[in-house]
Amino acid sequence: HAFSAAVVHDFFNVLSILIFFPLEIHFHIIEKISYFFAQIFEGAGGLKITSPLKIILEPVSNSIESLLAYSPVALLVVSLVFLFIALTVLVAMTRSLMSEKAELFLDKYLFGTAGKSFLLGLALTAVIQSSSVSTSLVVPLVGAGLLTLRKIYPYLLGANIGTVITA
Repeated sequence: HAFSAAVVHDFFNVLSILIFFPLEIHFHIIEKISYFFAQIFEGAGGLKITSPLKIILEPVSNSIESLLAYSPVALLVVSLVFLFIALTVLVAMTRSLMSEKAELFLDKYLFGTAGKSFLLGLALTAVIQSSSVSTSLVVPLVGAGLLTLRKIYPYLLGANIGTVITA
């Protein structure tokens, strides 16, 4: 089930390309919309939002990378160790969530309706500025049987649209 959840996101992206790319090539729809909004917002200042995930992880990853910059094999080994630890912790946390109360909370409050699910994906992606991270959060929940593909699909759509907010 977890693999299916991960693939749903990929299929959505591929299908989007199959639909929008030919339309853009022939009619320049996205180009025209972009030009329209560029004219509206021309000269307007921007707002820089820093991802909290980046603030937390960048110093750690930069330190590790600088320590191991001249030893790619050591960097690979350390990366694999961190990956193994992260997966172990993720599985343990997912198993601890498998209570009826957690399942009810997920079903009722976060993914109860398509609208709630969509807004959760959109807001979470806008805050952490990474659709990959927000997508990766639901994959183990599907794998653990807490969520279904039907429940996470609107969430994944929201996550994809949330990436536009961070652009």
